[in-house]
Amino acid sequence: GTKLVPDLRAAMESDMYMHGCFMRTPLKSWPLTKLPPAKNMSQLPEVMEKYRMFSNTTNFVKNETNFSGATDISGGLVKNETNFSGATDISGEKNKNEFCKKNECIYTSVYGQTEVTGLITSISGEDFWIYPGSVGKPVSDMNMEIWDEEGRSVGPGCIGEIMAKSSRCIHNYWNNEEATKLLYTREWLHTGDLGIVDEAGYLYFIGRKKELIKTGGENVYPLEVEQVLIKHPNIQDLAVMGIPDSEWGEKVICFLVSKDGSNISNTEIKQFCQDQLSDYKIPKEVDSIEEIPRNHTGKIDKLFLKELIN
Repeated sequence: GTKLVPDLRAAMESDMYMHGCFMRTPLKSWPLTKLPPAKNMSQLPEVMEKYRMFSNTTNFVKNETNFSGATDISGGLVKNETNFSGATDISGEKNKNEFCKKNECIYTSVYGQTEVTGLITSISGEDFWIYPGSVGKPVSDMNMEIWDEEGRSVGPGCIGEIMAKSSRCIHNYWNNEEATKLLYTREWLHTGDLGIVDEAGYLYFIGRKKELIKTGGENVYPLEVEQVLIKHPNIQDLAVMGIPDSEWGEKVICFLVSKDGSNISNTEIKQFCQDQLSDYKIPKEVDSIEEIPRNHTGKIDKLFLKELIN
């Protein structure tokens, strides 16, 4: 049988770990084990062969912008196995497609959270490529709606909060009555996430509701800005957020890690974004740092970044 090693948390915090995704090993014969540190994707085939990581994610935090170092891992990957990514994945669709075609694997994107004890939506197979950026449709035991700020269900093309309803949603938070009171409206659970559904019913994750940036009366979604900036040829990783501003209420700022270790200037970022983003969405401040802080699940630790600012 499969056993979970005591240092599972340490495994997830090692240099090669998964971002918003699942790691699956064949349950009959292989234990879930700690991955050794890997500084580049070229080491992935060796790791997969040694630890029999037949099904794994191609979206590693250290190299989530491309798979150039591991375009062929057929020696360590079983054909038609599945690679998972999460809702906040900003790596390139083209690179994923090339990776999966070459290694004959299936890419699946999922969206869920702890409060629903699993998945809300998923997308796989050809649909993943037909609806790029989507996290799919609700899974079989889940109901989902998009609500506006007045608590009304909205139709396709409207951004709003993702609401979930299922028998497996949690009933309350442990010893936290205040948070529990805000968890539900009638039988619908507030995910705290923003999304939009297309005409075909596919969900697109926009970002956390509390991370929405309101600047000069306009809304800015950090993920939208991040998806543009990650295409910059010298950006390896980044985080976009809002901070208080006396003139605009909030202003957009960006922390980034460059591929060559150099500082990327505000001017360079503005020039790169000017044809792709409205002016109010372009970061007003750019700070180069050595590494984007993340928690054990791979999510950006924006509280830590705010402490850096303070």
